[in-house]
Amino acid sequence: MADDLVLYFAFGSCMSPQDFQRTVPQFEILGPAVLQDYKVAFTHYAAGRAGGVADIVSAPGRQVEGVLYQFPVVYLSRLDEREGVPENTYERITVDVSLNHQTKSAVTYTIVTKSETELAPSNLYRDIILDGAALLSENYRRQLREHMEQLQSE
Repeated sequence: MADDLVLYFAFGSCMSPQDFQRTVPQFEILGPAVLQDYKVAFTHYAAGRAGGVADIVSAPGRQVEGVLYQFPVVYLSRLDEREGVPENTYERITVDVSLNHQTKSAVTYTIVTKSETELAPSNLYRDIILDGAALLSENYRRQLREHMEQLQSE
């Protein structure tokens, strides 16, 4: 990978290329990737999304499927802004993900101050995530959809 490119593991709304392109106009989708020993949880209320937003939390034995992007490093500050890094909402971390049986180091984001209980995502946010999950396994998409719908029914 060239020094001027970043690998980014998306697991929430940024999995949707249409949604991601609002922030990062130039990117390449490398494919579906897997993050071991984490799970997706909705641990923060975002007014801009009118509900809970996706996060990753430690969960030994579990896994998160997501989309691995590559994009010019010049856009990383824009992605930090989108994710609320300056406001200390999310923090950027580096994780190891598996892509086609190869381990890749990628940046991703996690909520800084997590709610103790999960918060239901809005219908629109849920739909953006499910649209972006098209590259992921059918089983994982089903689990993700059922998890979000369960939160919405509580």
